[in-house]
Amino acid sequence: MSKAHEFSIGGWCLVSSGSDPFGGATRSPSLEAGLEGCAEAGIRYASFHDGDLWED
Repeated sequence: MSKAHEFSIGGWCLVSSGSDPFGGATRSPSLEAGLEGCAEAGIRYASFHDGDLWED
């Protein structure tokens, strides 16, 4: 395999507040900060749910 594997990150991960069934939000990241972090890490693709892109 001479080609490197490329992958995407889920758009919902970029702005997750960190809440879970055991507690509330622990952070409030901005989309811009998430995209900058992806760029720094070399992540070039993002995937989204259809509901993230347009309303029903």
